[in-house]
Amino acid sequence: MALIKINVVLRSFFFGNCLIFSVFILFSLVISGNSYATDVVDNKDQNIIERRVENLSQDSTQKEFSPEEVVQKSEMNKKTSQPKSLPANDLPQKEVLPELRRILSKSQGATLEAVPFLRRLSQEFDVFKNDIISLATDPSEEIPIRIHMLEMLKEHSTDKDSTMGILRAFREGGPSSMVTAYAAKYLSEQGIDIGDEIINRFGNTDTAVKPFYLRSMGYLKKNDAVILIRDELDQSVDFYSRLAAIEALGRLVDIDHRSSNKLMRIARYRGRLIDGKRPAIRLEIEAQRAVFSIGMIGDVNINNLLELADDEDLTTNVRIAAVQSLKKYVKNANVDIVQSLRSIEKKFSLSNSSKSDKIRFKQMVYIVINVE
Repeated sequence: MALIKINVVLRSFFFGNCLIFSVFILFSLVISGNSYATDVVDNKDQNIIERRVENLSQDSTQKEFSPEEVVQKSEMNKKTSQPKSLPANDLPQKEVLPELRRILSKSQGATLEAVPFLRRLSQEFDVFKNDIISLATDPSEEIPIRIHMLEMLKEHSTDKDSTMGILRAFREGGPSSMVTAYAAKYLSEQGIDIGDEIINRFGNTDTAVKPFYLRSMGYLKKNDAVILIRDELDQSVDFYSRLAAIEALGRLVDIDHRSSNKLMRIARYRGRLIDGKRPAIRLEIEAQRAVFSIGMIGDVNINNLLELADDEDLTTNVRIAAVQSLKKYVKNANVDIVQSLRSIEKKFSLSNSSKSDKIRFKQMVYIVINVE
């Protein structure tokens, strides 16, 4: 028994020492591993820093960089690998338009990057005027920059040369040219009488530019164009042309009430609920636009607008458009618009419309009847 006990004690002592020794070895390896890993990382960082310093020294053969400058410049190099161009206001005059052309060509004409350059052209218009006119009227120039230059000329329309530049772009361009279409729009908004020329060109224009010409005829209030606009509204399947025709009718005098009647039909049939649900979005937009045009024609349509606002078969958006269009007529002495709208709103509040629609309708009525 004594020998067995001695043997057990010795084995316990042996295994205990082995365990302690194993832990010691493992602990040593961990420390060595961490030291090795730290050395590797330090060496890697050191190599990176050395390469950065070497690159910086190649960038400047005369200037010495402090450690802080080395870190700052290396961080900048991380963020961008290409040098940025000078801000628009710092560019020499002769470089402004070439740089703008480059930006617009790169982005197909729409970019925030171009805004500072356009702002500078506007601020220094007298300096750049001749170049702007030249670009706007040059048929070999790209369309985006020509349109931007036309817009710049429109912005400075009090300058006679600006108007003449836009007029030249309009008359020298083809009927279906987008540049010609923009020129027509800008001239008509200024009230320049090009109505007959637009009417003569309209039949030869592509669908893409027809909305520009239709709106132009509305701005110029060319009553000779009424039949042409009505026909476009009846025949065209292009959404944007139809919207433009609807807007144009609203700007023209409605001598025979035919335009008002046509717009009322559009509002009622395209804005009608279908099994209690809204129609396709484009139909509803056309109906809303028709309502606004009815309101633009004049106070002869006050009762038409009240009828639309009270029509339970129409979408809420169309009815709200009718209420909104009554705002400028609310003080009309012949019709008690305020009382009529209050009555209509009360009926609407008891309808099956959603809570949010009831709130929106009530808010619009409140805005209209409380107009100062």
